Amino acid sequence: MTLNPSVLLLDEPTNDLDPKMQSFIIEMIFRLSDAGKTIIIATHDPNIINEISPSIALIYPDHSIKKFKNIEDVEIEELEKADIIYNHIHNHFGKWHKHKFFLFHKHSCQLI
Repeated sequence: MTLNPSVLLLDEPTNDLDPKMQSFIIEMIFRLSDAGKTIIIATHDPNIINEISPSIALIYPDHSIKKFKNIEDVEIEELEKADIIYNHIHNHFGKWHKHKFFLFHKHSCQLI
């Protein structure tokens, strides 16, 4: 950053950070973008994708790449193919259940 590059490549910039520091990093990314920087972020974190709402390129297990203008253009099936959506298991009121998880936490799921 001391050389003031025009393009920044950030690999998992919020990984393993506490929520306060994650928020700080997201705000810094916005400030850098507003300053005219091009920012490329590699992440598996669906929350950062939702927060920043950038144009998106999904990289699939076969190493192919597909580009999208924004997150709203991405079908759920594409996220599953790219291994972004995963099975989430948790407990509510003594009942364990699982469902696919990405940005939204729904409870129309299978009890286990």
